[in-house]
Amino acid sequence: MSEPAYTYETDPLDHQRADFEDHRDAVYWARFWEQGTGKTKPTIDEACYLFEHGHIDAVIVVASDGVHRNWVEEELPKHIPQRLRPAMRGLVMAYESKKAATKAHKNKLDAVTNGRTGGFPWLLFGYSGFMTKAGKKAAAKFLRSHRCLYILDEADRIKTPGAKRAISIQASGKYAVVRRALTGTPITKAPFDVYTQMKFLDPDFWKRTPYGLSDFADFKAFFGTWKEMPTGRRTSKGKMIMFPKCAGYRNLDILRELIQGHSSRYLKDEVLDLPPKFYTSRQFDMTSEQWKLYRELRDDGLTFWGPDEEYLTRTSEAMVKLLRFQQITCGYLPNELDEEGDSLVEIPGGNPRIRLMQELAEHTPHSGIIWARFTRDIELILEALGEDNCY
Repeated sequence: MSEPAYTYETDPLDHQRADFEDHRDAVYWARFWEQGTGKTKPTIDEACYLFEHGHIDAVIVVASDGVHRNWVEEELPKHIPQRLRPAMRGLVMAYESKKAATKAHKNKLDAVTNGRTGGFPWLLFGYSGFMTKAGKKAAAKFLRSHRCLYILDEADRIKTPGAKRAISIQASGKYAVVRRALTGTPITKAPFDVYTQMKFLDPDFWKRTPYGLSDFADFKAFFGTWKEMPTGRRTSKGKMIMFPKCAGYRNLDILRELIQGHSSRYLKDEVLDLPPKFYTSRQFDMTSEQWKLYRELRDDGLTFWGPDEEYLTRTSEAMVKLLRFQQITCGYLPNELDEEGDSLVEIPGGNPRIRLMQELAEHTPHSGIIWARFTRDIELILEALGEDNCY
């Protein structure tokens, strides 16, 4: 007797349906799909399928900062079937490290972590939140107390084997009964990038190959060619100190074959039934200084600010106030005390909006167009990315 078909909340595209039906029962699987090909939907469908069939009882997601909130606010409401929503009610949480010490956040985390009989909890982290001491503790408790599907979104963020982030996430992945890795750029600069991503899915993935890849050193030696290069420094006896430099890559057909058995790859131009455009939003948290300025302008209509409160910004008009709010998120405000006019001054404490843009640019393997509203935005973008990288 054949298994009943899964009932979708939103109809999948052909490639989404095929990948879901072929790999929904896999203990681990990677979706190395180009951005815009819709890898999140079949992964959510898999989570629901695995829950309904008793393979898991919870889901943990680690994604880029802000993207984890997109899952909660956009992706889950869109794709979770109506029949499962009662089981998730009150049990879906985007972990926020800045609020982790508040009573409300602790109560919500406790409710999600402890769950309820028959419930289907989801706990979602940004990479930064996961890497805090409290975040790691919350994730560990959740993983050890549930049979989890562990979804690593934008998995290329753990591509550096020795980085604390990669080590922590790989260690936590061992406690999940099912694992999924999602990214459109599994290899951003070198074939070596894929090493830790596959290790997250299966800690012994490379060891099980017939090529003796017991660690990253073996992996690099097998897939790279190396030559000794001078460091410019000498030993006490005058001998030049050398270091190995990667001169190229080899055995890439073997690497491709090993990965293909446990992953799928779709490019936009290969998926003919995709809509012409794909939109996604990215969120960021304002700094404490930005929030202070926002509240003072909202409530009082003026604020003195800066290191010594030497700047003044004020407005009583609703439309101008909205403009000032947008400028605050952009990282600057006009100073009305400037004798030469309303000069724009950067808000101290960092610019999370620009940092997010830099992060996106770093993980985008092709050229792109950045749209900006204000001239000052363009100046900050050029400064952040380097004028040699923009035209």
